[in-house]
Amino acid sequence: MTRSLLVLALLVSAAPVRASVFIVRHAERADAKDDKSLLSRKGKKRAKLLSGVLSGVALKAVYTTEYERTQQTAGPTAKAKGLIVTVTDSEKAVELAAELKSKPADTDVLVVGHTDTIPDILKGLGVEPPVAIGDSDYSNLFIVTPRIGAAPIFHRLRY
Repeated sequence: MTRSLLVLALLVSAAPVRASVFIVRHAERADAKDDKSLLSRKGKKRAKLLSGVLSGVALKAVYTTEYERTQQTAGPTAKAKGLIVTVTDSEKAVELAAELKSKPADTDVLVVGHTDTIPDILKGLGVEPPVAIGDSDYSNLFIVTPRIGAAPIFHRLRY
């Protein structure tokens, strides 16, 4: 098991009182120049890996954008958990963050976004300073655990 996955296992086993939001960028796409590109073979493998990484998390919801590559990334996890993916507008990251903050305290959620939506979601969840994601970086796993009256607990891992 890689160091990041071991850290994730420890975090999940520590089960915070408040549920967490797990945020990833869509996996590798077949054509980096095509905005509507689907996942590459490597991307499909990463999507399956994500499902394994989150296997011990009691997810209750999965959110993606309208782009098929985000839905393909979330697909194996949603299927393994028996969840229906909620598709959101990629232009409404701030609204999604507000919705996530309003979830009940026991609602672990997976969000699959993009390099330009994830920073807005993280900011909306109270994460500071701003987070940057490189164009070729697909391995981030952000975990945000909101806290009442305090800054959220924030972890940036790799998978």
